Parts: sequence; structure tokens; C-alpha cells
Amino acid sequence: KIHYKELANRVDYFKGKEQGVSAMCDLMENFLAKREAKALEEGRVEGRIEGLETGRIIIARKMLREDFDLEAISRMTELPLDEVRRLSLDCEENHKRKSDYHNV
Repeated sequence: KIHYKELANRVDYFKGKEQGVSAMCDLMENFLAKREAKALEEGRVEGRIEGLETGRIIIARKMLREDFDLEAISRMTELPLDEVRRLSLDCEENHKRKSDYHNV
């Protein structure tokens, strides 16, 4: 049982009257549309960030193949030096695998 008359009237309006139900549906649809738009925008931002990160890694790998200094690669790509070192090791392992394959 609802003890406050104003609250009881509002609940009755939103639950029991066609206009109230319609208004509540409109409010919910607007709310959900805003949430969906926000989620899409957040997804776009995350996608841009991932794309930039991937681009920096691709450039770092190209620089490694051209024998750039690891510290220079880190500065130019704004990747942490540890990440550039890891990429360097990956490139060396890939190069070794290719050499081993061709020498067989």
C-alpha cells in the first residue's frame, strides 16, 4: 500500500492510464537510445585507440627491419621501450624461422 498520495497518483498515472503508459514507454525508449548511442561512441573511441596502437606496432616492426636503434623507435612510435624490445625479439625469431626454413 502506498502511503503518499502524490506518489500513488503518479504510479497510477504511469501504470493505469494509457497516456501514462505511453509516456513511460517513450521515456524508456529515449533512455535506451541514449545508452545505445553512448555505447557506440565508446566503441568507436576504443576502436580508434586500438587502430593507433596497431599502427605504431606496424611502424616499429618496419623500423626494426631497417635496423633503427631501439630507443629511437620507442621515442618515435611512443611505444614503451620494453614493448619495442619484445617486438625486436619477435622479429629476430621470425627471421631465424625463415632462415631455417630456407636452409632445409
